Amino acid sequence: SEAEGKVSGDFVTVYPPGIPLLAPGEVISREILDRILSSLQNGLEIHGTDRNILQVLRNGR
Repeated sequence: SEAEGKVSGDFVTVYPPGIPLLAPGEVISREILDRILSSLQNGLEIHGTDRNILQVLRNGR
């Protein structure tokens, strides 16, 4: 994914359970992306994305 290695610009939370997978300022890893994709495939809600697009910070700032 294009987001891998970039810096998250927002919280990304899976419901249930409602625990954030990403917080602003965290580097987006392949593992986190795989967990987000798996959650989507299992019908869970993802909060903090816009049509499954992650907010990232430009140039890591």
